[in-house]
Amino acid sequence: MPRDPEPIRALLNIPALVSIRARLDQQARLLIAVREGLPALLSGHCLHCVPRDNSLLVYVDSVAFGSQLRFYGPSLLAHVQSATGHRFST
Repeated sequence: MPRDPEPIRALLNIPALVSIRARLDQQARLLIAVREGLPALLSGHCLHCVPRDNSLLVYVDSVAFGSQLRFYGPSLLAHVQSATGHRFST
């Protein structure tokens, strides 16, 4: 006789998944801060953020918006730092 499936909630407490979830939550908070620090026209094109060492990688949906994003680099990094406490150099 087949066993009942294990509830998803129990699987989410596996240490490896807890670590992954924590990183995804951190990335989501960074994305919110990035979007808040940009003009509305540009913020909607930011898809994801990944912290790497002293850099913040921001993924956008088009190369054109990536080029525009570079102009906001210094002010965006200052905004992210004040909003999240993370310090990035690039």
